[in-house]
Amino acid sequence: MTTNPEQQPILERARRGDQGALGQLLELQRTWLHQMAQGEINGPLAARVSASDLVQQTCLSAVRQFEGFSGEDAAQFRAWLKGVHRHNIQDAIRQHLQARKRTVHEERSLDAGGSAAAPVARSGTPSAKIARDESAERLLKAIETLPASQATAVRLRHLEQKSLSDIAAAMDRTEVAVASLLKRGLEAIRQRLERSDES
Repeated sequence: MTTNPEQQPILERARRGDQGALGQLLELQRTWLHQMAQGEINGPLAARVSASDLVQQTCLSAVRQFEGFSGEDAAQFRAWLKGVHRHNIQDAIRQHLQARKRTVHEERSLDAGGSAAAPVARSGTPSAKIARDESAERLLKAIETLPASQATAVRLRHLEQKSLSDIAAAMDRTEVAVASLLKRGLEAIRQRLERSDES
């Protein structure tokens, strides 16, 4: 992730409260933000969320949160903005998973002879549902800690249900390389969850 030295004076003006400079700085980041979003939202998620919408959301988030930016240079700003963007992408993925889960429950209810207007029956007790939600939250947080390439491979394989060949094409890697990313990523997640259980 490279930065243009010409962005430094723009950042300095933005830090002094120049909203126009902040807008100009964010506009310069749109291309790589868009590329980052596209790499994360392949598959069914792409039908619900567009990369452009995610970039717009990140720019709005950055404007609201800019007072909390404590970096000194353009490279630190990009790293901070990447964190804001990744958080928004994770939110979109989480909302997609919740929507897909609701759809599956509704389909099962209708298959069992239920009505579309009737409340959908939830399996298990309320405490069981909380446990499932907490497990999903822990898994998503664990994925967020992975290196970007591993996180992308794990999301596409286990959240988007993509094949190895599709993931290889999306990431411009060989299937062997993707399989290696998945193996390392899943092992790291397993270790993290085990440490969390022990603490």
